Amino acid sequence: MLTLLQIIHKSLISTGRTPRWWILALAQVGLLAAIGELARPGNFKPVLMGWFLPVVFALSTLTVWFWLGIEAKNSGIVKPVKPQVFVEFCLTALGIILFCLMIIGMFRLAHLTWIFSALFSSLVSATALLAMLYAVLCGQLFLKSFRLALFTWQKKTSLAALSAFVFILGHGFAFALVHGAILNGRSLEEFSVLNHSATIWILLFGLAVLISICAAFLNCFLVTVFLETINRKKDSEYVEKEIIKQSVLGVINLKVKGD
Repeated sequence: MLTLLQIIHKSLISTGRTPRWWILALAQVGLLAAIGELARPGNFKPVLMGWFLPVVFALSTLTVWFWLGIEAKNSGIVKPVKPQVFVEFCLTALGIILFCLMIIGMFRLAHLTWIFSALFSSLVSATALLAMLYAVLCGQLFLKSFRLALFTWQKKTSLAALSAFVFILGHGFAFALVHGAILNGRSLEEFSVLNHSATIWILLFGLAVLISICAAFLNCFLVTVFLETINRKKDSEYVEKEIIKQSVLGVINLKVKGD
């Protein structure tokens, strides 16, 4: 069993030694940012909405691939996943993301204040994130994944809150990527001098690298914490069963000796 500091240290080491995770994490953040832009009410246009489902499917597929790679890295055992099982994981993750977006979209129709809308969206997104973890790392189906996610909020509030915190940070990275790089890059097009400035492009490249490393660490940290929590629960259940077993055997031995 690893402590929180050990998990952080392990995640940092794994992220630093696996540069391909940086690329996957940057693509994941980019897809998350694209979904956020496409899901805005003002962007409900046929041309843009035609990209919505492919982008969501790409995010779910990339996340499944990413998390399975992190799990294999943590265990040290490469378990080949059958294509059929991988497709099932991707479709379940796709359904979870679409369901989450539908719930958030319906809630936004109420036109509540920004703080309530942001809080509700974070809670729903964190629950969906937990459901995806159960679906990908535990092989659970759609409904069972959501039931386990809701059960986690009830019994493992710390894990659920951590998932919400990780999602908020990931959403912040997506916001920084869009508004710090893409939108500012568009504004630079109006100034030919700045547009060809090597310093500006180096800063934008550095921002992208920083976001990719931080996002990769968050993915690794979340998956590791989840796996440690699940394993700890299994260990506690095993210990409890052994205690009950030993107690029953003790009672039986006493009865035998008494006879």
